[in-house]
Amino acid sequence: MAWANIFSKLIPKLDKIKNLLKNFVSACLADEAVLLDKNTLIKICAHNDKEFQDSERFEKMTETIKRFKYSCRNDSTVFKNIMIKTINNIIYIDEFEYSTYIIVSFGNKKSTLELIKINIELCKKSFKEILDYE
Repeated sequence: MAWANIFSKLIPKLDKIKNLLKNFVSACLADEAVLLDKNTLIKICAHNDKEFQDSERFEKMTETIKRFKYSCRNDSTVFKNIMIKTINNIIYIDEFEYSTYIIVSFGNKKSTLELIKINIELCKKSFKEILDYE
């Protein structure tokens, strides 16, 4: 958690990125979106519209992703995205940019994986504009 706080302070235009995530969560009818550094899985920033009971959910998610990425390496498989479906929720993890993943959590029945994927692509364009790179 402390590393995430330090890491996020090094990100340029973090306020604009947080606002982008807030708009993304709203557009997707999602509960939460988290940007992670791809190599370390340290949280860059997050936004949620739902109160969560489990204060350690983020640490559990990143540990699960680490184990999954490790198992993919053993099989020479490249991890690009994954969907985890539970009784009440869907968690979708996808490459966001060359150095980041995005985690989207949603339980709203009006939201769909297709809606999430479309908004991820739209969000990528805005992200590039914020950071002024192509």
